[in-house]
Amino acid sequence: MTFIQMIGIPGSGKTEKAKVLAKEHNAVLLSSDAIREEILGDASDQTKNNDVFEVMYKRTCEALSNGQSVIYDATNINHKRRRVLLQQLKAHYDVKAVAVVMATPIQMCIDRQANRDRQVGKDVIWRMVRGFYMPYWYEGWDDIEICYPEDEKKYIHQLYRSDIYHLLDGTSMLFEYDQKNPHHQLSLGDHMRKCYDLMLRRTNVESLQEAALLHDLGKFYTQSFDEEGTAHYYDHHNVSAYLSLFSGREDKYHTISRAAYIQWHMAPYFWKEEKTYNKYKRLFGDQFYEDLMILHSCDKEAH
Repeated sequence: MTFIQMIGIPGSGKTEKAKVLAKEHNAVLLSSDAIREEILGDASDQTKNNDVFEVMYKRTCEALSNGQSVIYDATNINHKRRRVLLQQLKAHYDVKAVAVVMATPIQMCIDRQANRDRQVGKDVIWRMVRGFYMPYWYEGWDDIEICYPEDEKKYIHQLYRSDIYHLLDGTSMLFEYDQKNPHHQLSLGDHMRKCYDLMLRRTNVESLQEAALLHDLGKFYTQSFDEEGTAHYYDHHNVSAYLSLFSGREDKYHTISRAAYIQWHMAPYFWKEEKTYNKYKRLFGDQFYEDLMILHSCDKEAH
């Protein structure tokens, strides 16, 4: 049996891909929107999400108990909820768990939503990107797949389509981007390039090197100011990780690891006690934890 969880922001194409996968695997297709429509009378009603996902879980268990594979169609961007769900399912069923990530450019998602009868709006889509966590192996996945739309290239902003090359040759607009924050004396491009140069001295792992180069790319899209005029970049790590999916992808493991390093690079700044470090070391595993701490140290030194 296979449990396939769709992961993606609104407008990314999850539902259409889920239908295809359901036919390919002869699987039960469970949709959070369909269940909202069924039990609440409105697919857009977000008032009783706990009730909706209780039904999703119950029906998932029923299908697996009957030996049927399941396609689990929802946004599923929260890594903690994904991990808990997999732990519950794997404790009771011999199931192969597969994450299917819909890597669709943000503007493409916005345009698709604008043409639908039921729209969530641009602000909601950006809020979802800010909360998006790329799945990684420690969550319990047996496989992770990334799906790109065929016409993605015309939607990808030049900034993050060619960022690797422009940051390496010094022509990126980010070298002129003032971070307007006392903790960052360098331009955004200079900081990212310095972090990358430091990383080159510490590892030959390309996914980690590129994570160092791209780790703050999301700052370009998340800048906000407090009353004193100081810039802040809330959730930029998640936006950076999402954008990194479009920055070259010769190997899916390389792409997945790069995004995972990026989305977690800020976390150690908020770990105040040794027990917190140990908690995440157990969660991530020794290798990912050690790699993450190398990225974190380069990021701090590059300020």
